Amino acid sequence: MISYRHLVAFTLSSLVAGQVDYAQYVNPFIGAEGPTPGRAFGGGDIFVGGAVPYGVAKVGIDTYETNPQMAVLNGGYTPEGNVTGVSMMHVSGTGGCPKYGVISQMPLTTTSAPVDILNNRTYWQHRVGNETASVGYFRTDLESGVTIELSGTAHAGVMQYSFPAGEKNVLVDLTHRLPSARGSSCTQRYVDSEIDISEDGTEYRGYGVYEAGWNEGAPYKAYFCGEFDSAPNQAQAFNAENSTTPTMGGKSRKARSRHDTVGALFTWNKTESSSTVRSKVGISFISAEKAWDTFRCTTSLHHLIQPGPYSDQIRALIDIYRHDGFLPDGRSGNYNGLSQGGSNADNVLADAYVKGLRDGINWTDGYASMRKNAEVLPDLRFKDKEGRAALDDWKMLGYVSQDRNERCISRTVEYSLNDFALAQVAKGEAPGDVQKYLERSAGWQLSWDHETVSVNTTPIFQGFLAPRLSDGSFNTSKGYNPAQCDGCSWTAITYEATPFEYSFNVPHDMETLIEFMGGEEKFEERLDYIFKVNSSQQDLGVNGAGINTLMNIGNEPDFMTPYLYNYINKQHKSVYHSRALARQYFKNAPYGLPGNSDAGALNSWLIWQMLGLYPVVTTPTYLLSSPWFPEINMTVNHNRTLRITAKNLGLESYYVQRVRINGQEWGRNWVDHADVMVEGGEIEFVLVSEEVRWETGEGPGSDGHWKIEE
Repeated sequence: MISYRHLVAFTLSSLVAGQVDYAQYVNPFIGAEGPTPGRAFGGGDIFVGGAVPYGVAKVGIDTYETNPQMAVLNGGYTPEGNVTGVSMMHVSGTGGCPKYGVISQMPLTTTSAPVDILNNRTYWQHRVGNETASVGYFRTDLESGVTIELSGTAHAGVMQYSFPAGEKNVLVDLTHRLPSARGSSCTQRYVDSEIDISEDGTEYRGYGVYEAGWNEGAPYKAYFCGEFDSAPNQAQAFNAENSTTPTMGGKSRKARSRHDTVGALFTWNKTESSSTVRSKVGISFISAEKAWDTFRCTTSLHHLIQPGPYSDQIRALIDIYRHDGFLPDGRSGNYNGLSQGGSNADNVLADAYVKGLRDGINWTDGYASMRKNAEVLPDLRFKDKEGRAALDDWKMLGYVSQDRNERCISRTVEYSLNDFALAQVAKGEAPGDVQKYLERSAGWQLSWDHETVSVNTTPIFQGFLAPRLSDGSFNTSKGYNPAQCDGCSWTAITYEATPFEYSFNVPHDMETLIEFMGGEEKFEERLDYIFKVNSSQQDLGVNGAGINTLMNIGNEPDFMTPYLYNYINKQHKSVYHSRALARQYFKNAPYGLPGNSDAGALNSWLIWQMLGLYPVVTTPTYLLSSPWFPEINMTVNHNRTLRITAKNLGLESYYVQRVRINGQEWGRNWVDHADVMVEGGEIEFVLVSEEVRWETGEGPGSDGHWKIEE
């Protein structure tokens, strides 16, 4: 069973009043392993190492697994992989190809044969014993006898290498980066580098240039400045262009081509006893001297508990638009990633706007950035990197067609929410645009086929999203099954979820969606079905490992689905299913996440679940569920306090009997941002062990309700 305090203590340390150091309960290894013990495949792809919140530096070990089919190297760390280096930059929780793992060091006890400093397979190291990790700290022991300890600051990695008696070497290899173990077009590539060493060998600086990786980005330059606490007895730069033998010597090297390995080797004299070498390496995207799937849950959580950095993020999004021409998506290495669905920075901006974020934000430019996504087709060279690649279909047809575009269903759904986001911001910034974008936000209805029925389900359900061609016809004649998606891949009709799942993804107009599904009773029946064991008909691979229900909490399209019972005033079912998902798939263990964390998206879903709230993105609405703690005191809106209490909370006593908001009896299963998040307030839950249909008020509204009459 999940250990609540260990799983969320660090996040809640910023929420709960008092002087207790909650960081002591954090288990940084959660999500480091998949369903196969010792393997990262199917896990959270998380980073384990030394870092501070919002820091550029994320210093950690880089590993390589000898079984490429089970290797997922995205965070650098894998449970049993061989250590190839300690590098200064990592991402956490991404799928696809790895990114970063650059600007590295590797402690070596020998550089003699068979070690070849140009081939990390000759010097990589097994780990022995138990590893240690806490907030901002990591330690591991290598088979060579070296102990690695590391931590990080906002812009620097801090390392300590404890060597056994004998040689002490630290290798700096500027070609080092995380590989794609299974091979892919997005595999990272080394482009260029330069290194300069000080006369006494205690300092070195330079840069490395790399490209591709997870976001398939253009070349980016990472500057570094490193230092050691003691002068090495020898410090040599080296290079090896199209050669198997490095040219050693001197204090400076610059790559002459992509095939020129550049680095440095620092050596200290042999000792008869153990000794340590300490090092710091600063990194920057600017100079050696100054050596971002999260809109559903993560950004709303930042707004609640980290309003300062959250405002910075919103400003940064708008600044990127000013400089690059479009809002970003999946950005790393100063370059956008692939836009999997819609222009979802629109949702982030709208969520901030409807919750009252105004200070320091130029919303004239903010709305202009969103409007460009909605009106300007991006250059075909960059159509998968910015804006909306299927905008021509969207504006002309009102939906994304299958014969002219990939991911036609999921794009249609996401473009609909994107345009609702514009309508929300337009209410304050461009009132004349509101109706236009509200009507466009109903485009999902044009991809709804009222005749399509489910396949291999009991009962049979009618009415689903379906692939539609540009001539207006639905492409369903060849046995279309909404519970399948041909892998839900980049070239399929949906991405990361089946049409069955996406058919629940209309948070801005649940009123019309429930009508399309046949009314509240049929809606409830369909919702019940997706939680049934063995209801899944689609193998989703790494993003659905161990999950056999249509409901796939391992991927973002399903995050809100367990809470949808609130819309028919059966909140007790939302509580039951969301809590069951959390208990089953989130654990205080290396295999503690049901898929890659997607930069904290899965983690944030769990935090909201434990708070007893769920944010409806692009609206000021929070759905009520049931908290996991007797009392939580949170600082909101910089200096206000929100208190959440749960009377009679127990292992089985978690169903809501009644709610009070700010001392008043509350008959609705939702609250508005203004009710408790602006001036603070109190949410009191009274819990019991049996299901209660306690709601007496109206269910959550459909802020984007608009019905298309074809």
